[in-house]
Amino acid sequence: MRSPSVLTAPIASSVVVATKTFDPDAFVGVAAGEDGLPGIAGVDDGANGVVDDPAELGATGSDDRVLVLTADQYRDQPALIPLVLARGGWIVADRADDVSRQPMRTFFVATSRNGAWEWMTEKKSREQVAGDREQD
Repeated sequence: MRSPSVLTAPIASSVVVATKTFDPDAFVGVAAGEDGLPGIAGVDDGANGVVDDPAELGATGSDDRVLVLTADQYRDQPALIPLVLARGGWIVADRADDVSRQPMRTFFVATSRNGAWEWMTEKKSREQVAGDREQD
């Protein structure tokens, strides 16, 4: 039986795109995209006779986008997310204590002459690690 061939290529660059931590109080929602209009601009995506009404937010093929805001951000500017879908989401970790208390994900992108790869690593919070030790 032949062993499989493995192709390797030197990585030209590897960049950390973001380090995020889970915030159970964050708001996840949909907002209008670059055109500033819900759904596809100038189209009655909801088929209700009204063009570009709020019910069209997140329409397939539109430039609308999903946003995640901290509870403080949402409290200060609720209009940023006209349609809230869920509570709890991954936000950019901006303080060292965020990283130690909450699970953390780091997103990477690497490129070479053969293409680009994206991957994520995950780290447990201090509480999760302590819980694992108690179970051992």
